[in-house]
Amino acid sequence: MVQQQGDLRSKVLAAFQQLPAKRDMKHELETAVSAVVVLVGRDATRRPEGSPLPAFNVVGSERVREELKRTVTYADRLSKPSRKGQADPMAKLASHMLTLHRPTIDALAARGVLRHDLSQPAKVAAVARYVDLSRLPVVPGGRPANLRAQGIARVVAWHYEQVTGKRVGVSKGAFKSSDYGPFVRLLDDVFQIAGIRADPYVVAIAACKTRKNR
Repeated sequence: MVQQQGDLRSKVLAAFQQLPAKRDMKHELETAVSAVVVLVGRDATRRPEGSPLPAFNVVGSERVREELKRTVTYADRLSKPSRKGQADPMAKLASHMLTLHRPTIDALAARGVLRHDLSQPAKVAAVARYVDLSRLPVVPGGRPANLRAQGIARVVAWHYEQVTGKRVGVSKGAFKSSDYGPFVRLLDDVFQIAGIRADPYVVAIAACKTRKNR
């Protein structure tokens, strides 16, 4: 179900308001809510719940090769005369570029092609046709790693500390998200709002380690 921007902000605000905030933290609270809304807004307001954002997912060389092949196909169509009733080839290319996964985006960007700059479709096709995939890591089978959840968790962790004045942490020996402490509960709420399918406890532990190393 697609959410409206106003509803999204209200839900994020409600999640942060459950925190044991310091006094006079209105500015920090508003800043935190705005930052999280920007992070999850594009996905939560335009995509069905639970639908991951491809740009944050890691895939292997076979998937990248297929995405590059389609990029070449769509970009090449722009150099050919359009047929009557044919869908707008630029719109098709732009739509396809939004479905690319992180390794494909990085491979193109390394050769000077950004997925939001399609002003030179011939260059897009040429670069996509000859990208070197030999250095791509081998990704084991199963669902792609959801880097989006990890990225959002790091941002939420920073704002958690600004609002509460306390370091992020995870309680042990619990059986549900609310028992793991306020940070995990907040992360669980944010993931549900954004439609992210990830274990908030596992992601929270990684975020806490990142904060401790800074």
